[in-house]
Amino acid sequence: MRKIVFFNSSNEAGGPARVISLWANYFIKNGYEIEIVSNLKTVPFFILDDKVRLSFLNIEKFKQKNKFKTLWKLFRFINPRRNQYFIFNKAIYIPYLFFLKNLGLIDDSVILIYFIHGGSSDLKIYYNKFKTYMINNTFQKVIASHDDYENYNLPIKKTLKRKILDYIFFVDSDHNILKKTTYIPNPISFPTNIFDTQKAKIILSVGRLDYIKGFDILIKAWGMIFKKHTDWKMQIVGSGEEKDRLENLILENGIKNVELISQQNRIEDFYKKSSIYVMASREEGFPMVLLEAMSSGLPIISFANEGAKAIIENENTGILVKLLDIEELSFTITKLIEDKHLRERIANNASLEAKKYDINYISPKWNEVLNI
Repeated sequence: MRKIVFFNSSNEAGGPARVISLWANYFIKNGYEIEIVSNLKTVPFFILDDKVRLSFLNIEKFKQKNKFKTLWKLFRFINPRRNQYFIFNKAIYIPYLFFLKNLGLIDDSVILIYFIHGGSSDLKIYYNKFKTYMINNTFQKVIASHDDYENYNLPIKKTLKRKILDYIFFVDSDHNILKKTTYIPNPISFPTNIFDTQKAKIILSVGRLDYIKGFDILIKAWGMIFKKHTDWKMQIVGSGEEKDRLENLILENGIKNVELISQQNRIEDFYKKSSIYVMASREEGFPMVLLEAMSSGLPIISFANEGAKAIIENENTGILVKLLDIEELSFTITKLIEDKHLRERIANNASLEAKKYDINYISPKWNEVLNI
């Protein structure tokens, strides 16, 4: 069995698409046949090997308006397949696969794998009991970026719907899922040590412009700094629905020296010339941007969300700031601006740490998933 099929909502810019492109290109070079299936027909944002096959389900990207139509299209795509690994990267597929699998409409030679794209604590945070029950009874194997299930003890906000589902489906499937889980961190996107010692006075942040990424918080933090350090500027690189709101926030508060730049294919060029990287995300799974920043030799400041805590050793390979604390974020950015030696120490440590995420170093972890 040498064919791997990745399923994702789209091939547009984003963390899962980036990770899929890296692994797809790697496996192609190592003799696998690779297919990437997306809900929508979009031009891939990330570079793919010419041998990667692209297929499209022609269903909605996220919320499915016609569930029967979605089920039928998945059935027609999957049912004829034999002797392949199917790796699913979005939760929207779970109920449809559960239904098809338990009706015997997916051939036993097809191995179903679910890719959490965050730590194992995501099972607690984002998945209700019914969804974990379906995962456990549908997928033979699960992949997570890191194991933080036991260490996550923060309160979890539950909607009324989730409370009801958790009450009805009280069977705890999480530990059964953990038994079939392999931990594979995301690989870095470009080689380590590509950085130049002559950095510009730029603070960089990269990501999709949506609420969860916390760029509004970052801009407010910068608003406390820019008047004192007028020779520095901040660049936020990304596209999304929050752009207008962020532009208004900048204008209404008279914040200077901050640029909103649309998403870029050659993002490594921005990492190369920057001096500090900041991530203000409200939530993160296993953020590729931190790996990219580390591999580019940048000192990192990040809110202490679960993804950042899995990657950064505080005060060594980066600085973790209390979640959503704008004043502490502003203070820490100022601290790095004013202390070049601290920037250099953290940057050097981060660069060394990034080597652990080289794709050739990580790739043997797939042996357990692919039964090599």
